[in-house]
Amino acid sequence: MMSNEGTEDRIQRIVDEVTEVWKLPDRDDLLDDCLDFVEDNYSHSYEIKDLVIEFLSKHCANTMSTADLNEYKDINNLQYDSPAINHFARRWTTKKDLKSMAIEDQEREETTYEEATQGE
Repeated sequence: MMSNEGTEDRIQRIVDEVTEVWKLPDRDDLLDDCLDFVEDNYSHSYEIKDLVIEFLSKHCANTMSTADLNEYKDINNLQYDSPAINHFARRWTTKKDLKSMAIEDQEREETTYEEATQGE
């Protein structure tokens, strides 16, 4: 069993090394998750930075790439000029999230058009 001092030293080392390589400003929520992940998976046989890479890789697996955005734009003939979509697309948006947002935008446009043509 590790002493409290040993545990505190280990945790401090993890915090120091993770925050040293952390490059995502304004994402303290992910930093906290990363620290938890590293603490749960750390043993002296692992490099802490390798665990940070593993954590980020797992979180990036379902995010949208520029190619994905272009594919959805081409397939659905949707325009991603919406500030809301661009904001979310840059912040860990998954394909499912983006498609839902695009469909909502399209439905909103259809509703607006229907409302506009009802009086004609």
